Amino acid sequence: MKISYVYHLDAGRSSVQSGRPNSILRGLRSAGAEVQEVFPLEHRFHTLRWAHKLFWHSRGKHYLIDRHPGLLRDFARQIEEQLRHEAGDVIFSPSTLPLAYLRTDLPVTFCADACFGAMLNYYDAYSRLSAAQTRFAEEAEARALARATLAVYPSQWAASAAIRHYGIAADRVAVIPFGANFGGDNREADVAQWIEQRDTRKLRLLFVGREWERKGGDLVAEAARQLVASGLDVQLDIVGIEVPARWRRHEFIRGHGLLSYSNPVGLARLRKLFSEATLLFVPSRAEAYGMVYCEANAFGLPAIATATGGITEIIRDGVNGYGLPMEAGAEDYARVIISAVENEDRYRALALSSYREFKQRLNWDVYSERYLSVLREKVVAPAAPTSAAPKPLRIAYISIQSADDINTWSGLNRNIANCLRQQGAHVEMVGPLAHGPRIFWSKVRAFCRQLVTRRRELWTRDERLMRYYAAEAARRLAKLDCDLIFSPGTEPITYLPAEISKPVVFWTDAPFGAMSDYYPWYSGLSDRCIREGQSSDTKALHRAALGIYSSD
Repeated sequence: MKISYVYHLDAGRSSVQSGRPNSILRGLRSAGAEVQEVFPLEHRFHTLRWAHKLFWHSRGKHYLIDRHPGLLRDFARQIEEQLRHEAGDVIFSPSTLPLAYLRTDLPVTFCADACFGAMLNYYDAYSRLSAAQTRFAEEAEARALARATLAVYPSQWAASAAIRHYGIAADRVAVIPFGANFGGDNREADVAQWIEQRDTRKLRLLFVGREWERKGGDLVAEAARQLVASGLDVQLDIVGIEVPARWRRHEFIRGHGLLSYSNPVGLARLRKLFSEATLLFVPSRAEAYGMVYCEANAFGLPAIATATGGITEIIRDGVNGYGLPMEAGAEDYARVIISAVENEDRYRALALSSYREFKQRLNWDVYSERYLSVLREKVVAPAAPTSAAPKPLRIAYISIQSADDINTWSGLNRNIANCLRQQGAHVEMVGPLAHGPRIFWSKVRAFCRQLVTRRRELWTRDERLMRYYAAEAARRLAKLDCDLIFSPGTEPITYLPAEISKPVVFWTDAPFGAMSDYYPWYSGLSDRCIREGQSSDTKALHRAALGIYSSD
């Protein structure tokens, strides 16, 4: 599937929109989609947009500078011009703004944390808008939703708001949770170690946000003050904003200012704060989604939040944190925090459960795979069936040992061949290729090298033997008419001659690099053996049209 990724900002930068567009871009490619970059778009009408903002500001009104009519129409024209030269199977955007006035025959999809109607008078920036801008923004988004084949939201709260507000059909809306833009590369062993090292007797609370009031900053500071007053050892780390003057005199509060993912020093400090914290404490007053909670879970860090907006579908009480009702006060949060950490074993179980939530549903790999699955199901229609029966696939099956021997490779050779036949393929066996004298001399060479190097040698990776396999396979393939060549393993196909033009597919349980120093008989290898093993695997991967492994 080829996707034309449309966005008015630069989705290639991890600093744009908290990293969400970039995370989706990388996730789609990682999931196997071909992506055409139709971003960033040129932002024009600067003077006019700022003049409008200053005018409405002087009248006590907010103005959304990215929703100027001329700008959105110009975005559409720029996209249309690029799509004339090249276009994918489907258009995707992480925003409705570039799509509002787009004219195209291609299917259009987008994702957003919430629709304009849900944000109106919910976020402060979406309150006190002029009637004229509210009307235009509503009309523009309604056009985008009417044009879209599929709208994806990260929560049922947001999806229901779009269906209710704009009257779009429920079958054109999907709910897929967003992932963590930060911490997604954490290793499970590291997370387990961080959780084990946390001392619940020293309570470290972490607040992350750039809007003190909206994120519930005063609630956080007051709850922390009450915990200190009760005799607990508490430290409150505040990231993203300067500590307000009224709270600076408190010794238990430490301000870190804005720490950026794109700055190596800032990133290192963030990782340290997230890994050492006991709880993320961000009781937002308004939140369409809140990816910081996903990021906390990526560090095995439970979150204390408010049950509002999309947060209710990120935080599951007792599973990866707790969400209190909007009317909860500082004393309520203090009680929940004490309850979460008073039993050390129960806290560690909650922390491990939080990490599992990240792994199972709050990461971008899961998001991208689910998104592409929904896209194939609802948007990219399968080809119409033809009346003629499909011609059976003709597979040349290369096997070093006999594929009819149930004892060869634990029976895998035989079972794979039988499964291919059961699926209707016509399987021609090219093998066995094993040759007693050649294998004997490969073992002799490996033994002699071991005597010299005092390191293990793998006779199965002997280049001369693999070249023999390839030559023998090529000789037999010349007599066959096949659609593709298949091998259970890389050794027989590594050195296949380039003149063999049929697609080559292999299946194996793991690449050489994964097994090196993992299995005992792949440990202590000589430098030459490691070099040739990695080189042969690389050649096989470049030679093959498709490499299949038995696990992620």
